[in-house]
Amino acid sequence: MPRDNAPRNRTARAGNTADLAWTGLANLTPAHREELANRIVPEVASHLEHCLRITLEDWKAGRISSEATEASWVWAHDLGVLSGVIVREFTEAITDDIKTTRYPPQYEFSGIAYASGNSDLSVLNDYQSSRRSLRHELEAVVRSHRYSSFLLTEAAREGRRFQYPNWAPWAPLHWFERLIETVERHFERKAKTLELMQSYVHNFGKTGGPVLAVIVETIDALGLAPNAAESFQREGTPEPKVSWAALTRDDHPSTQGPSRIPSASPQPGRDSAPGSTPGRLAPAPEGADAAQWQQWVRNMAQ
Repeated sequence: MPRDNAPRNRTARAGNTADLAWTGLANLTPAHREELANRIVPEVASHLEHCLRITLEDWKAGRISSEATEASWVWAHDLGVLSGVIVREFTEAITDDIKTTRYPPQYEFSGIAYASGNSDLSVLNDYQSSRRSLRHELEAVVRSHRYSSFLLTEAAREGRRFQYPNWAPWAPLHWFERLIETVERHFERKAKTLELMQSYVHNFGKTGGPVLAVIVETIDALGLAPNAAESFQREGTPEPKVSWAALTRDDHPSTQGPSRIPSASPQPGRDSAPGSTPGRLAPAPEGADAAQWQQWVRNMAQ
C-alpha cells in the first residue's frame, strides 16, 4: 500500500496484515481527521525539533555513546544541515497517517533491503536488535504514564480502529517508526541513525510528558475513547488524572471549589517550568485561564 503521491517507496513490514474487521480512521469524517491532525501534529513536531536541538548540542560537544569511526562533529554538521528536512518529512508522514484512511499502516523496515547484497547478516542483526531495544525503551517510557498509555490504547481499540494500538497515529511507537524511516533515508541504516534515535528516546523520557498530556486532551475532547475513564477505574487502578475537557465541565466536582486542579510539584527528569523549551506548552484553549492550563499540563506530565 504505497502512500498517495509519496516520494518514497514503502515495503510492508513482514506480518503487517490486518483483519478486515479493523478499519483504522475510516469511520472518522474528513473534518474530524483534520481536527485531529491540527491538534496532534504541531505538538509532536515541535517536540521533535527540541529533541534534535539537544542531539545537535550533544554531538557538537562530542557526547556520543556509539563506537563510531566518524568524528562527532561530522555527525553534528550533517544533522545541522538536515534537521529541518527531517522534521518536515516526519511531519508530512504523520499528517498523512491521520488524514488518510488506508489500513493497515505500512512501515518500511523488513530487513530485506538492508541485507541485500550483504552476506554478513550479523550486521543486520546488530542493527535490528538495537532498533528493537530502542522501541522497547520508548514503550516502557510511555507505559510509565499509566493513564495516558491506557487512554491511547483505548482510543486505538474503540470501534475496532487498530488491531495493534501502536499502529494508531497518536501512538509514540508509531512516531518512532515514522521518524526512523525518515532518518534512515538521510543517514542510512548506520550507527548515526541509531545514535539519533537513542537521543530521541532518552529525550522523550525526560520531556515527553506534556506531549502525552496534549494527546490525552485531544483524544478526550474529540470523544475517541468515551468510556476510558470508567474502564480504567473498573480495572482497579487509581483514579485517572482528569482531562481538561472533563475538568472544566460545569458538572465536574472539582469546579465547585476555589482550586480546580490538583497541586503537583515537578519531578526530577520531568519538565519543571511552564514555558521552558522541553515543556513547551500548547496554547491554552480559548477562554481558558492560562495559569490553570499550565498547572493541568504539569499535573498530567507527572
